[in-house]
Amino acid sequence: MGYAVLLYFDDEVSAKIGEIRFELKRNEINIDEGIKPHLTLSVYDNLPILDFEKEFGLYVKEVKPFEVIFYRIGEFKRDKPAVIFLEPEMTPELLEVHNDYHNYFSKYNQLAWEYYKPGIWYPHCTLCLNLSEEMYKKAKELLNDVELPLKARVEKIGIIEFPPHRELINFNLG
Repeated sequence: MGYAVLLYFDDEVSAKIGEIRFELKRNEINIDEGIKPHLTLSVYDNLPILDFEKEFGLYVKEVKPFEVIFYRIGEFKRDKPAVIFLEPEMTPELLEVHNDYHNYFSKYNQLAWEYYKPGIWYPHCTLCLNLSEEMYKKAKELLNDVELPLKARVEKIGIIEFPPHRELINFNLG
């Protein structure tokens, strides 16, 4: 069982991103289903989840809500099939939240996926994934109409397990 720590946005922006995903799905493009729009702080193949959740409950009290601005549509095309996402500006605040998280939970860092570790992490909000070349082209065309920049407020943080995606716990920030 895998686990991920996610940052969730305000309801208004989550709904806007949901509309984008709905339009992609309506056009038979694979979306990040079963999970709310988010930024991922870390992913783990395995965790002593009960201990982690207890520590997590203490950690979240230290994290305050903050803003992110999605300024472009990005992609990971080096992976086949491709992933398309909303890319946030890497602000000092966003970087600080990520680094503080990994410092706080440093005893679990050896369990974290490499792509999510400090110095490697590339924050993104997945819109569609596992794209064939045809789906990729169609998605790029549809996403040309997305109005950017999109300002979001990060208001919640949670833990999910996968597969399938199932939220274990979430907290309001602040």
